[in-house]
Amino acid sequence: MPEVRSIKELVKDIDGLRDRDIPYIAETYLNNWSFDIKKDVEKRIPAELSINKKKLLSPVRVKKASKRKLISTVYIKEDSWQYRTLKHHFFGGDRDRKGLEKALIYNGFMSSDEILTPPPGVNIRPSTYVKMIAQLRVTYKSGYSGNETKRSKKRKRKTKERYFVIGTYERSHLHAGVYARMPDHDRPISILRIVKRPKYKKRLDNFEETVHKLQDTKSSKHLQDAMDWVLKKNKDMGWI
Repeated sequence: MPEVRSIKELVKDIDGLRDRDIPYIAETYLNNWSFDIKKDVEKRIPAELSINKKKLLSPVRVKKASKRKLISTVYIKEDSWQYRTLKHHFFGGDRDRKGLEKALIYNGFMSSDEILTPPPGVNIRPSTYVKMIAQLRVTYKSGYSGNETKRSKKRKRKTKERYFVIGTYERSHLHAGVYARMPDHDRPISILRIVKRPKYKKRLDNFEETVHKLQDTKSSKHLQDAMDWVLKKNKDMGWI
């Protein structure tokens, strides 16, 4: 951000602009720059990560500057699911654990160094996670398959899918993960696999780096646009 005294020097050389216009120029400049940062980051998110979810297309927020408070903030809310989804792409390393992962870790089915991931080609709807959590909460201690009789398995197979967990430390011919018994399948279907935690590479610039890039390419334009806007307003209002 250019210092106020730098703007004062520019104002002196432009007819129609006054010292009292400096806060308006700075406010307009900062807000235009901030929305340019927002636009740049949100354009790169789907391009870099191949994320098509509509809600993720606008995760970045802007707290606008005012003439009395010449500070504009560009951010993603840290308590939002967008932040949890994107954080590791900005900083690299591990990612936060999700609801079902936290539940399975808490109940000993997997370790904190592991995550859940769908097998290739499997897409899971949010409603399916709700079903899994609802069922697995009841069967965390001993697992679904250990508690069911042959008769109950046969009855439930006729109605809907039933989910069960194979924990990391269990002996089984199945890979550790979450499975579904489906009415029209003889064998369990793998829904989520338990695997070692990922180590993501940093694929997105943080906001500070984006600010520096745009400062080099667009700072002068934004400042000129801000001065032009205030100059036009002064003329329209008959102040000059």
